[in-house]
Amino acid sequence: MNVSYTPSLCRFALDGMVTDIDLKPGEHPRAVCLKVDGGETYYIKLHKRVWRELVIWPSVGDRLRVMGERVYKPKKQDYRYKADYVEILAKAAEQPLDQSPSVTQDKKPQDKGCKDKILVCQKSSCCRRGGKELWQALEQNLVAANLHDQVSLKATGCMGQCKRGPVMVVAKKRYTQVKPNQVKPLLDTLNSKK
Repeated sequence: MNVSYTPSLCRFALDGMVTDIDLKPGEHPRAVCLKVDGGETYYIKLHKRVWRELVIWPSVGDRLRVMGERVYKPKKQDYRYKADYVEILAKAAEQPLDQSPSVTQDKKPQDKGCKDKILVCQKSSCCRRGGKELWQALEQNLVAANLHDQVSLKATGCMGQCKRGPVMVVAKKRYTQVKPNQVKPLLDTLNSKK
């Protein structure tokens, strides 16, 4: 008698520390190993939508909140985890993110008090050419220059300059092939206009 078995599917939510990341150079993170407070470690694959929406990728030592689907695989007698939501609770060796000064970030227009916007392409071609590093350099330099209250940082889709990425727009002027070490002079020009 043949019995077909449908794997059981349920939701999971875990908070823990990243112990390893499945990441190939120049690509997005595919999975994370998360060690929870109880000492157990989980290998959790990241849904495509998750790594596309992440502005800052997690690194080893970060505390994460991960939610998604857990499926039981009877042949391997094991559970498989796939995350559809990832939140970075604290970066490694830093304060929790909600206590540190932050740059006004994308999505919804909460930046009514911000006069200037910096747009940064976060699509795959620009990210492969250094878009994530550019974003992190912008965040750090905005906080260091005390501009994080006056300037909003917004992740955008493709700006049509893929081969000349990463692309960003500052004060309605487009810049291509921007390196993280070029961020400070660009922000100085923005600060001098104030």
